[in-house]
Amino acid sequence: MKKWSLLFFLILTVLGFSATDKEAEEKIKKEMEKIMEYHKTGGRDEREKLLISNRLDRNSVSYFIMGKMGSIMLEGHKKSEYKINSIQVRGNEAEIDIDYKGPDLRQEAEKFQNDFEKKAETVEKIKQMSKKDSKKYIAQEFEKYMIKELKSGNVKYYTKKNLKLKVKKIGNWDNLNLDRDFLNILSLGIMDTFHSIAGL
Repeated sequence: MKKWSLLFFLILTVLGFSATDKEAEEKIKKEMEKIMEYHKTGGRDEREKLLISNRLDRNSVSYFIMGKMGSIMLEGHKKSEYKINSIQVRGNEAEIDIDYKGPDLRQEAEKFQNDFEKKAETVEKIKQMSKKDSKKYIAQEFEKYMIKELKSGNVKYYTKKNLKLKVKKIGNWDNLNLDRDFLNILSLGIMDTFHSIAGL
């Protein structure tokens, strides 16, 4: 009898862990899809939530820049695609196996920066602006340039097969702490260069 009780307990334990892992996998998949959707929509809904909660002012430089970067993301991710192949949960850690293809604008961002900084009249124009206006101006010019390049169809692409993303549990898998490299890929490879140009 004792033997059967122990066996029954072990079966329940295994089934319990399997159910818990399955729930975690579903939660992680849902959160991952939210992150992908955020980038595909250029963060539009998130900006509106920040406005409603008064954490962002519609007339602020931050809101303006977020809008311009959002426009680039929106255009770029028209050409992106992804597939979540599998999710494995091991205690408080998980591994997401994903395929991703999307525009890689690193070269375009560097070219914009080099051209922008070499134009004497542009440099002089920015010097005469307030810090706030100069950041808005740079964001506006950056947006125009990047969207033009995306529409030209001559950009390179990130093509990642079976990319392994490791995440640690936060709360009930409410936030995925994706690594910086992958987030930069989702941002079309432009964020570091843009921050450098705009002095952010």
